Amino acid sequence: MAHNIKLYNEIVEWCRSERINWRWITEYPEELFNDMMLLRKIRTNFWYLFTPRQRALWCAVWGWTTKKQQAISQENLNKLEQAVESAEAVKQLIKARRHQVTNRNMI
Repeated sequence: MAHNIKLYNEIVEWCRSERINWRWITEYPEELFNDMMLLRKIRTNFWYLFTPRQRALWCAVWGWTTKKQQAISQENLNKLEQAVESAEAVKQLIKARRHQVTNRNMI
């Protein structure tokens, strides 16, 4: 395995914590590691803000990237970008609502 051992261990621990099968990682092509890291960041930061449809998209792309060992297509990158932008908008709405409630309670 040519991967950085620290990065490998980090990914394995993350997969375990998320209850994702990690045994495939030893045969994972190094040139696709960036795609896997991108998907990891998306799941870590936005999973609970995603709709079920957006979660299904993430799962499909994850499966394609890890099991089929294929790079993320431009079309799927665009879809993931839209999902993240939508989740960011939800995050901003929650933040604004929280601010309104805080201001109302101070009065």
